[in-house]
Amino acid sequence: MKHKAQSFMDYAALIVLVCISLLIMSSYVFRSIDTRMAHIQFELFGDPLNGIR
Repeated sequence: MKHKAQSFMDYAALIVLVCISLLIMSSYVFRSIDTRMAHIQFELFGDPLNGIR
């Protein structure tokens, strides 16, 4: 019984660590997507202040 409880705790800790790492990584992914979209928008429409392409 003791080994089953230990295995359960190990898997639970692993799942928690994976979830936390995915949450942290998602902010970097969304930031990189926003940056890429800003570059594409700048390439398509140019500088909004000067109107230069």
